[in-house]
Amino acid sequence: MRPLFILGSGGFACEVALWLRDAGLCAQGWSFEGFVTDDPAKLGVSLPLGRVVETEDRLWARPGDAALLVGLGTASTRRQLTRRALEAGFTLPNLVHPRALVPADLVSMGVGNILGPQVVVSCGAALGDGNLLNIASVVGHDARLGSGCVVGPGAVLAGGVVLGDAVLVGAGATVLQNVTVGSGASVGAGSLQMRDAAPGEHWFGVPARRLPVPTPEGG
Repeated sequence: MRPLFILGSGGFACEVALWLRDAGLCAQGWSFEGFVTDDPAKLGVSLPLGRVVETEDRLWARPGDAALLVGLGTASTRRQLTRRALEAGFTLPNLVHPRALVPADLVSMGVGNILGPQVVVSCGAALGDGNLLNIASVVGHDARLGSGCVVGPGAVLAGGVVLGDAVLVGAGATVLQNVTVGSGASVGAGSLQMRDAAPGEHWFGVPARRLPVPTPEGG
């Protein structure tokens, strides 16, 4: 059995551990060792379904003989850690909850994707690496996601939607058909995205409108 760790030690990391148990991924040759923290003071802390057993610094120093799941819900962090893990030679399995509806022969996925319970991914969709589709989110036909994207609980990406890298689509938001959301952009919770969003922009509302870029104090 090869070791498997979850990067993170917060509430979402615990959810990932639960989905890991539900999916029976450890029956596929992996042994769940515990959680990895960036705070050495948390070493040894007991969490639901496991303990904090490693720090990030020590993890990156070990040989890449383990599997990692990124248990952090921030899009930019997911993308960064996914890249670092791949460069270090770690395995990043896809975690698909058994109650997700994903036609494996009609959907393409890279590595390190996490799909929670009640997620629906339709035919022709393509996911890059390290994406998170949270509970009951929907990805429509022929949608394209880059890497490190986070699609919140209950969010809907209609058919043909394109997300760049490290895009956040908040809980309950809807992105309409064929809309493109550029890398690093976000669509706020509950919003209705009807227009393309350029990289780095932030949109919110029904219909969603682009939020102004904050002006630095004294500028």
